[in-house]
Amino acid sequence: MTTNDRLVRAAVLVLAAFWLGSGIWLMAAPHSFYTVLAKFPPYNRHFMHDAGVFSCGLGVCLLGTLVWSDALSVVLGGVAVASVLHVGSHLVDSELGGRSSDPVGLALITAAAVAGVVARRRMLRQPAASAEAAEVAP
Repeated sequence: MTTNDRLVRAAVLVLAAFWLGSGIWLMAAPHSFYTVLAKFPPYNRHFMHDAGVFSCGLGVCLLGTLVWSDALSVVLGGVAVASVLHVGSHLVDSELGGRSSDPVGLALITAAAVAGVVARRRMLRQPAASAEAAEVAP
């Protein structure tokens, strides 16, 4: 492993820790995050939760690069994780407003993301098709 490889790996780990750490903080203690770090009135618990969800998705994308070399798998994996957490955010915050249909619609988006990452990983495991599957048309 070269010095540049180690530097890139360290940057990925530091950035993943930042995004996952802030995302978990936003989801677990949104008011604390607001008062300590992000005092932009008005406070809105659900939007803080949503920011945490998508911060976690970024962190997962970064960590995914250390596991998978396929960019589409990494992005779909991060989107799937963020989507699952987003459904949870809407369920937890249902008493704050929104529409009763929000969790259902978001669950459909989540299902598409999860199905996409599962299908992509299966495509890449097929030996005969692996060279073709690794290329995605622009």
